Amino acid sequence: SGVRGLASAVQEGMRHCRGDLIAVMDADLSHPPELLPALVRAVREGREVAIASRYAAGGAVRHWSAGRYWLSRWGNALARPLTGVADATSGYFVCRADVVRPLALELRGFKVLLEILVEGCVHRVCEVPYEFTDRVRGSSKLGPVVMRDYLSQLIRLYGYRRRHPCTHHRPGSASQSVQTGRQRLSVVILTKNEERRIGRCLESVRWADEIVVVDGMSADRTVEICERFGARVIRHAFEG
Repeated sequence: SGVRGLASAVQEGMRHCRGDLIAVMDADLSHPPELLPALVRAVREGREVAIASRYAAGGAVRHWSAGRYWLSRWGNALARPLTGVADATSGYFVCRADVVRPLALELRGFKVLLEILVEGCVHRVCEVPYEFTDRVRGSSKLGPVVMRDYLSQLIRLYGYRRRHPCTHHRPGSASQSVQTGRQRLSVVILTKNEERRIGRCLESVRWADEIVVVDGMSADRTVEICERFGARVIRHAFEG
């Protein structure tokens, strides 16, 4: 669509990753970093994608209005026939790089994970439940335009699935999916004016092989802190 926003920021980070696994998470700690090892372990054990799920058994959402909660559940119900997962709109997940790299230049939808699950023909996926806590500052982008874009994305993906039935595994995605040797993990973190919390976020993933920060033109010390930490920083305006 040419619109630069959150989804395109995730894609930008993915294109710059060099690891065998890619983790996507927000920097505001609404995505608990302590869940990341479980997601990584699931992929290293043979899954193609591991999703931090608000709606799998044991998951929960805090500090949302009833309207926003049911809109989110409704949106995931519409996507479930395409994906078979409870939380296809999650913004926190780990995937194999070879699943997403062929798609990185073509992902167009508002929800990147949904796009990966459908167009990546993902078969081996698991959901790890967690309790989502909404951001302390800022506001949700959910509104009529976002809902329209999401419905448009769903219509396009249902059409894609009809044209490209996902009835086969990609080479290496089944019995060969557990690779020999250690897989390198790249973590993509999205930031904008997060100087108060980014240090804790970076520290929590220090064990990763690579940290890529996609920064939405922060006006505070976020970039300085990330660079001092040794993370690779990409400046990318969030205009969506």
